[in-house]
Amino acid sequence: MKKTILLLISFQLVAISFLFAQTIRRCNNNVGITGLNVYTTIQGAHDAAVAGDIIYVEPSNNDYGSLNSTKRLTIIGNGFFLDQNANTSFNKLSSRIGNITFGAGSTLTKL
Repeated sequence: MKKTILLLISFQLVAISFLFAQTIRRCNNNVGITGLNVYTTIQGAHDAAVAGDIIYVEPSNNDYGSLNSTKRLTIIGNGFFLDQNANTSFNKLSSRIGNITFGAGSTLTKL
C-alpha cells in the first residue's frame, strides 16, 4: 500500500514538472546555423515562444531586429564590455536587438 501511494505521488510530481517546463529558443543569424528552435530574428523567436520560455540572443555581426513583446519571457544576451577581457577565448561579438516594446502580458525585470 505504501509503495503504491509513493509511486502515485512520484508520478504526479513528474507530471506536474512538465507543466512548468521551459523551452530554450536561440536567436542566431550567422551563416550555416540552423536547427530546431533556432530563429534569425528576435520577433520570430518571441512569436514561437510560450510564456515562461527562454530566448538566448547569440553573438552576431548583425542585429536581430526589433521586438514587440506580449509574453512573459526570459531573454539572455552575451553581456556588454566584451572588449575589456582581451585574453579570453569567448566570442566578443555583440548580441544586438533594435528596439524592444513591452506590451500587455510581458514583464520587465532588470538583473
